[in-house]
Amino acid sequence: MTETVELVEDAETEDANPTAESLAEEWSQPEGAIRAFVEISGEDIETLEEETFSDAFFGEYDSAKEYAEAVVDEYISAHDIELPEMFNGWGNLLDYIDYEHIGRELDMAGMHFEDSDHYTVYVFDF
Repeated sequence: MTETVELVEDAETEDANPTAESLAEEWSQPEGAIRAFVEISGEDIETLEEETFSDAFFGEYDSAKEYAEAVVDEYISAHDIELPEMFNGWGNLLDYIDYEHIGRELDMAGMHFEDSDHYTVYVFDF
């Protein structure tokens, strides 16, 4: 007597057990960032929601310094800040901002700068 076994692909199994790779593809986010978030936040990848991740993920930058520069630039743009006439000729005052110090302060204040596998950092705040 010969027994026939039919293999059936269970589509629900794939959805029930997401991986960083499958979530990255679905959410259009870096796979490494999802892995880093799960590791540092303690979230379970099987129950991780896109909104939870996207609320905490601020992006991928070359360094904490580069993130600090982006924050300052965004603040200046959002508040339409212009330098007074008296500073013309002095060069760009933004060159005197210590972005590395700001990056260190953000790190100490609770921002998470996690190294990626390709010489950048993922920035999280949760």
